[in-house]
Amino acid sequence: MSTIIFTGRFQPLHMGHIHMLEAIKRKYPNNLLLLCMIRNTTGTKKAKGDSSFHQIAQKKHATTNNPLPNWNRYRLLSLAVQGNELLREHTEIIFRNRSDLDWDESVADLPDDRIWVFPRHGKEEFDKEKVEYYRSKGERVEIIDYFDDNPACSATAVREQIKKYGKNVDLSFLPESCKDYFRAECLKYFVDT
Repeated sequence: MSTIIFTGRFQPLHMGHIHMLEAIKRKYPNNLLLLCMIRNTTGTKKAKGDSSFHQIAQKKHATTNNPLPNWNRYRLLSLAVQGNELLREHTEIIFRNRSDLDWDESVADLPDDRIWVFPRHGKEEFDKEKVEYYRSKGERVEIIDYFDDNPACSATAVREQIKKYGKNVDLSFLPESCKDYFRAECLKYFVDT
């Protein structure tokens, strides 16, 4: 049985992530789903390569795109998994190093029987470049269909909404199990409260 891997920055976690994870669990109900949170989410280190993937990754890791510290991102994802009946079983969360900085280091602690999952919709060029890059490394890649018609289900859109509305932002982008924690512990990283 393969380990299914979904990786992300979760800056912040939002319902688009949750819908994708639910689609993965429906497709692979008995497999371990390993959620890999990218450990180094700021662009303080230069990517080791100059492919399109490396260039886009460097931009994605700009400090302004990554306000939440590791603990807060882990806690939000953990609350979301615990609060979701479909995700609760056979789902683990770990930190992973950035693949654009050092591929070998980024996969060193992962199981060999892994299948990486990515969304079909690929809203961003980064998703497409990442798929091609992982395939170039000989990795097994699965593209997952899921439906999400909410335009706010992108971390960029969520960060823009928080910037616009500050502490009065509508937290409907989050699972219910995360809202209190986000308001109490995470909102301060996006706005002055």
